[in-house]
Amino acid sequence: MKKILTTVLFLATIGLLSSCQQSARGPEKTEDEGGGAGATAATKNPEKNPSLGPQTSPGSSEPAVVTAPELSAECQGVHDQFQKLRESIPYVFSDLKRKPDEIDADLQRSIQLGEKFLADCGENAYSPGVKILLARHLSSRYKRQEALYKTSLTKQTGLKKLNRTQRAQIAAEVKALMTSYLDRIEELGQAGLAASKPGTRAHCEGLSVLADLSFNYLRDNKSHRTLAGQYIAAGCEDVLKGNQDYYYNICMSYLRDSQFEEARQYILKVLKDRSDRPQYAIYNICLFEALYALGEMEQLEELMVHIQKEYVERLKDSTLPKSIWAQYSQWSMISDFWVGFATYALGDLDSARAGFQGYIDKADQLEQQLGQAGKELPSVVRIYRDFRARDYSKYIQDFHGKLPAVEFDAGVEWLTGRPVSFAKTREEGKVLAIIFRQAKNLRALPFLKLLDSLQKQNPDKFVAATLSFMPRGLTAEARQQRLDNLRQELQDNELKLSSGFDVSDKHQVFRGLHATVGSASFLIFDSEGKAAWYHVDPTARDLNTLQRVADRLLQ
Repeated sequence: MKKILTTVLFLATIGLLSSCQQSARGPEKTEDEGGGAGATAATKNPEKNPSLGPQTSPGSSEPAVVTAPELSAECQGVHDQFQKLRESIPYVFSDLKRKPDEIDADLQRSIQLGEKFLADCGENAYSPGVKILLARHLSSRYKRQEALYKTSLTKQTGLKKLNRTQRAQIAAEVKALMTSYLDRIEELGQAGLAASKPGTRAHCEGLSVLADLSFNYLRDNKSHRTLAGQYIAAGCEDVLKGNQDYYYNICMSYLRDSQFEEARQYILKVLKDRSDRPQYAIYNICLFEALYALGEMEQLEELMVHIQKEYVERLKDSTLPKSIWAQYSQWSMISDFWVGFATYALGDLDSARAGFQGYIDKADQLEQQLGQAGKELPSVVRIYRDFRARDYSKYIQDFHGKLPAVEFDAGVEWLTGRPVSFAKTREEGKVLAIIFRQAKNLRALPFLKLLDSLQKQNPDKFVAATLSFMPRGLTAEARQQRLDNLRQELQDNELKLSSGFDVSDKHQVFRGLHATVGSASFLIFDSEGKAAWYHVDPTARDLNTLQRVADRLLQ
């Protein structure tokens, strides 16, 4: 697929369906790109249509008026229907009190009308606006269209159940079809943008559509940052009132490129300049992600304490859009958990206990209130309570600061490296880190690499190991496959840390150390052999936090 950045710079928007990244209103009603009683005049003289503006050719920076014939009655009717639908399909769906299928029906109808207009009515003063809006609506249907392609191709096989090869083939075909789909969005957006006048609604919508493509589907982060600046500089935020906020995406693009410090510095300036905006909550989300990735646990704690105080007042604002209000509400509650997480990483057990328990109490109280109203606790709140806060609380209560209750001798089959022993590392005064994971768990692989690096850098002070588990009842072939997968993964990534499998009955090693079987778990023991830190589902964003914990224990 060709790059989005061509002769015209454009800005990325936030994904249309992501409530935490968007303003909560659709675009305010403004003058259409032609149509209605003034259609004939606007078509004959595009310069008199302020929302459209004069057309330009793709290779020209100067507007060039297109002489276009008056629309036929049929084309005018198609265009009127097309424009009428735009108000029922806003930028942001989350606050719309309509069923998704109803919105999708309007999207499909709009796409049909737009394609018909472009096919039957030739190039005219309305064409740029139609192309841009059509591109936007195609983008809105991306996920549904992808699912339709998959369903259709699966049905064509005539098979009730597909094997791995067949599923992979269909996935490849779907990817190819979606590439063409994205090409169509880009084609329409570029053509519409090139023919619209800078500063007009059509031009700003063109920037928005193409940038959405760049940010959400092509993931061209560097271009996105350039384009975002162009959008902001052009004043498009005021032109498209109620459109998505663009500052959050710029910050996220830095995070995607692992430019964590750049993300922090950028969003701190945004917070300073735009603290009165409803989007203040999502700016703080990006700051949170930057601080987390940097391992700045002190500042993360400060941010969460600030949120606890600030958001209570902001939640009193009845004018907040629904989606933004939801972010204030969610983070006001979950901030307790992150206070616990940050302070635990810093070794402050009292604050960690208070944070985790504070979150549990809030979630329990909310569950009771919702239950009285016949409602259930939101899944994200429940998951953080049941599988995070309670998990950490239990670990601190039952395991932290204590010697492990199990040993590896009888329950672990070592595959590579030297066998690891709690007793031996304790005797040698070494810090011991263990990651429990299955081979090919790519989320945890960066974490594994850092452990290997820490061991190489501190051979006399640090020992690292990775353990997987063997399910009961495996065939000899399946068992060998697991062994081969782990051995190959370590070899491919040039990892030298000890690795093995928990072969004990009922995974007693896993369970005795409070590790989960279903996802990755990380444990680290200090030089005295006592449990010092615990983390569920370690990923790349945890690397700096691990480094800080290890540095503290290695001192």
